[in-house]
Amino acid sequence: MTVPGAATPLHGVVVLDFTHYISAPTCSMLLADLGADVVKIENAERADDLRVLGPDVGGASAQFAWANRNKRALALDLKSDAGREVALALARRADVLVENYSSGVMDRLGLGPEALTALNPRLVYASVCGYARDGALAGRGGFDPVVQAEAGLMSLTGHADREGVRTGAPVADLATGFLAANAVLAALFERERSGCGQAIVVSLYDAAVNLVGSSLLGYLASGRAPTRSGNASREAAPADAYRAADGELYIACPSDTLFRRLATDVLEAPGLVDDARFRDNASRHAHRDALREVLETLLQRDGCEAWAARLRKAGIPAGVIRDIAGLAASDELAQRGLVQRVHDPRVGAVPTLATPYTFSRSAKAGPRRSPLHGEHSADVVRSLLGCNDEQLQHWTSRGAFGPSTARH
Repeated sequence: MTVPGAATPLHGVVVLDFTHYISAPTCSMLLADLGADVVKIENAERADDLRVLGPDVGGASAQFAWANRNKRALALDLKSDAGREVALALARRADVLVENYSSGVMDRLGLGPEALTALNPRLVYASVCGYARDGALAGRGGFDPVVQAEAGLMSLTGHADREGVRTGAPVADLATGFLAANAVLAALFERERSGCGQAIVVSLYDAAVNLVGSSLLGYLASGRAPTRSGNASREAAPADAYRAADGELYIACPSDTLFRRLATDVLEAPGLVDDARFRDNASRHAHRDALREVLETLLQRDGCEAWAARLRKAGIPAGVIRDIAGLAASDELAQRGLVQRVHDPRVGAVPTLATPYTFSRSAKAGPRRSPLHGEHSADVVRSLLGCNDEQLQHWTSRGAFGPSTARH
């Protein structure tokens, strides 16, 4: 239970967010979820392209709304001297900078890691890239499905009799963002000892290779490449999707003990345990097609929700296979309180996801909706730089926040 009046874990940490699309914004979103003051810095004339890709949630795409919750927004023209002045002033004040521009772009703007860590030795500078920031792969851009293809993820996903497919969620992007956030937190922790920040590089390719790490190591050791197995486990049975009377369940019984519970306590078919084909995991895996036929015949006696309740009562990992509409209506989602409504000044209440963290003492951040383009520009400059109206107007007149603002 949170202590009344407690601060969030990253209260007071200022993060400059020079990010776009999914991977790096996920990193800064996680920091915002932990209570950091994350300032999303976008081109004054052209906002993050992700804002318009997909279904609309309060004037921005659902992807943008998810990846940019709990952030403030500042629009800057980084091609102008005044815009760079503001960026440099913020870098002196910041604890963390996260960016995923193409290699060399931040350096050309005078905002690269060497320049900014010299300006602010305590700055943690996190770069997210496709493949690398130096060497032969430095110029290659990264895009989630392309990296999934090249790192072997697609070869593992789907059914054996069809071509490989990418995952429905952009897992290479997400894994990269999660790893980058971990690296930032580690660097902040190390800074407590050394007093110094440092530069971090995390690539989509490296993250994706780590996602297939056990498969890669297995191949390197044995010379046997794993094949696609659909929803089935490659090692255990039953561990697959099984059809009941009104839909499908996922049931996982990786041990003999769990299979015995499934057969006797749930399906009321104790003879399965004595069947030589199913006596242990190796036998069940070798006869998994026959096992499927037996299980699905028994599961036809009732619907998914009823079976799921019995399986959970017996301590067997299982759940109903739901689509997104089913997830939205599920009791589990309601019980966890993950979907919350926040106010949007143009359309009223819009949905957002609450932070997934719970601490025994620290407060939870948010939830706050994703920001409009440049929504907090003046507020950010005043609150973080302590500038007055005269200084703000000086930067505005010189085009720091875009040529359209300079004309007024």
